[in-house]
Amino acid sequence: MKNTALYRLERSTALRYFLGVAEAGSFRAAAERMHIASSAISRQISHLEDDIGVKLFERHRGRGGLQITEAGKILLARLHRVTNELRIATSEIDALQHLQRGHVILGSNEGISDTLVPSAIGDFWKKFPNITYDIKVGGSQELVALLNDDAIDFAVGFNIPRNLGFEIMHELVCRVYVMMNQGHPLENREVITAKDLAGIGLILPDESLIWRTQIDMSMRHSEIFPKIVAVSNSMQLIISLVRRGVGVSFIGGRGTRFAKIPGLVYVPYEDPVLAENPLRVCKLPGRNISIAAVSLADEFANCLQQIET
Repeated sequence: MKNTALYRLERSTALRYFLGVAEAGSFRAAAERMHIASSAISRQISHLEDDIGVKLFERHRGRGGLQITEAGKILLARLHRVTNELRIATSEIDALQHLQRGHVILGSNEGISDTLVPSAIGDFWKKFPNITYDIKVGGSQELVALLNDDAIDFAVGFNIPRNLGFEIMHELVCRVYVMMNQGHPLENREVITAKDLAGIGLILPDESLIWRTQIDMSMRHSEIFPKIVAVSNSMQLIISLVRRGVGVSFIGGRGTRFAKIPGLVYVPYEDPVLAENPLRVCKLPGRNISIAAVSLADEFANCLQQIET
């Protein structure tokens, strides 16, 4: 093939005609499909064969007289790959154009509102600085309500139940830990069970949080009547009380901001009911969200991989 920096337009035309003939099986059929004179197609392919120095078709008289050569098969396979890549590139470029502007509404738990959320949005903003955001922070129960009301594009939260029918876009399963202040009698345990918590003061989320339902199930399963010293709908307040030694509480994963506070100790909670605490990115099933929202949800997936479970 001649060493030129760019193909001439005629050569691109020749490749297009070659592809048409190879797929149609004859010059005449290709000419009918492409609405081009058969002689013009034949001429362009002859130029292409001269350029690359090999025959692409064997031409014989009669039915079935046109046969693609081995060289032609190689070129055809490569052209199919290039055509597919161009189609993908066109789709990606089109999506990129849609990401130049946009607005995303998302819901988040309090526990990830100043770690995971700003990390994901910060990385996304560097790539697409013209996207704007509306971020609603609340408990998982509130996020469920926002999803059902179609008030947000997607939610990022702990313990959003699978049985509610939401589409789970991404998920990270975190281990559950009992958190306590340093110096607590249980701090050196390798694991803690529900029975170990009998008589221990617990600081729990209130019934407005889905997390509380699972904790109660764990206690009932182990036939433990917990000693609850305080309840709250604020994880920040629960953490503050734990740090002051008022009681112990639970947390899912060690990568959230609540699990990186000095003075707290985290011991794995071994329990068949509350062994895991899934962090999920969910949306309402069947809801068509914007390309910006889908891309941001994917950015959250990248950040989820960095959380210590």
